[in-house]
Amino acid sequence: MLEKVVAAFDWLPENLVHDLFWACVNIMKFICEQTGISYEALNIWIFVIIHPLITVLLFIWVLRLRRRLNRLI
Repeated sequence: MLEKVVAAFDWLPENLVHDLFWACVNIMKFICEQTGISYEALNIWIFVIIHPLITVLLFIWVLRLRRRLNRLI
């Protein structure tokens, strides 16, 4: 399985993935400093609450748009 993960990012320069990851970490640390919440709490807000909520809302939106398209056809 590790080979599949490595192959998924194999086409990218290694330093790009590394730099992007640490840039995101630094952005999150900056947000923590500005808001006064912990890094762990920010992770929970982003990846457990906000991202799934946005995903569900977008899924519902797509279903509604498909329904509208089907009515037009």
